[in-house]
Amino acid sequence: MRNERGFALVMSLFALMLITVMALALMVLGMQQIAIAMNWRDHTRALYAAEAGTESGIAALRGILDGAGNALPDQAALAAIAPPALVDVVFTSYSVVLLVPDHACPPPDGCVTGPGQFSGNSAEKAVYVIRATAEVRRARATVSQEVRYIHNHSNGNHAVVLRGRWSQS
Repeated sequence: MRNERGFALVMSLFALMLITVMALALMVLGMQQIAIAMNWRDHTRALYAAEAGTESGIAALRGILDGAGNALPDQAALAAIAPPALVDVVFTSYSVVLLVPDHACPPPDGCVTGPGQFSGNSAEKAVYVIRATAEVRRARATVSQEVRYIHNHSNGNHAVVLRGRWSQS
């Protein structure tokens, strides 16, 4: 029995050390999970903010096209389109660009055929690309939207058609 003196103290210290190491490991794992969740939240907010930026640009472009009659807006009017003001979001890049002007089939033939107000003498007048890059803390997302402007030469009707949304991080 004399050789076993202090054995319980050593074993209890070893068990306490083992429990402390396990508690620290669980705490580190929990902090990593919180960091992952915060990064995901920030990325999601940046993606939705970039989508809101493109939607705001589409609304502004529609307003300009509705007021322009048959003319296409100039570069100054497109450059004046600004991203929306959002809390805790920075738009690091925002642009509305005329990609292809007047690449349509000229009247009287037109390019678009089918039922409705754009049948017959309709033509694709222009293609615009709206691109918004939003940043929330360290997360960044970019969303682009292609917008096609269609004009009917016969009756003067026009439409804005959305095509090709894509996003990237």
